[in-house]
Amino acid sequence: MQLSYNLIRKNQALSSNSKVISTEYVKGLDIEDDKEDIVCKQSGKTIEEIENILSNYESIGNSIVLEAKRKKDEIMYKALEESQAMEREAYEKGYAQGKENGYEDGKKEAIENILPQAERQAAETIKKADEILEGAKEDYIRYLESKKAEIIRLSIAIAEKVIRQKVTDEDGISEILEEGIRLSKGEENLVIKCNPKYVSSIKEHIPVWKANYSISGEIFVLPNEGVSLGNAIIEKASGKVEVGIDVSLKAIEEALSS
Repeated sequence: MQLSYNLIRKNQALSSNSKVISTEYVKGLDIEDDKEDIVCKQSGKTIEEIENILSNYESIGNSIVLEAKRKKDEIMYKALEESQAMEREAYEKGYAQGKENGYEDGKKEAIENILPQAERQAAETIKKADEILEGAKEDYIRYLESKKAEIIRLSIAIAEKVIRQKVTDEDGISEILEEGIRLSKGEENLVIKCNPKYVSSIKEHIPVWKANYSISGEIFVLPNEGVSLGNAIIEKASGKVEVGIDVSLKAIEEALSS
């Protein structure tokens, strides 16, 4: 299962002329993990188990519509049989009546009496079949809507586990952090606050970042135990930017909930 989430959020601007960094998705981590080995913290299930649950929800919803289509076909077939039976009846009555008062007149009279009734019944049957199918589609929508919260929760659980497992590696935060620095291009100085685990790895990237993104001053890296794994804070003259798992997951949840 591949996820490519990497998000940045501007928390505050320190001046009216400061650059505004809007919340946006950017190309980030390409992740491929063993689904059987990843157990989601919230649900206690593996990603494979969660994906099976989500697939079952969709299958149940689809079965509602398929059953309605089956019923519609059954009704239509029955209507056709009844219509054909009524036509036969009309011709049989016409034939019998035709012997009494002239073949063509008797046949015409019987057909005129019975066929309109058959047509009305057929139209009513078709309408009923269409209503059944339309009702099933509405049931399908209601069913998925009733499962929306659970689907979102399970989807977030998958995203959180996979992303967290990737970025908690020693160099895992660097790719996410670089996007925040790219959006800070041209700043004089930057201060990066991160979990102590990432300090050495981040410092290795500083010379390249300064050159690529025109940071004229310094990029300082400050270890901070208060910043959880998978997250970092970039402070600069124009404001403060949070990057990492927490911002990404919140944006994913908001997108799924909308």
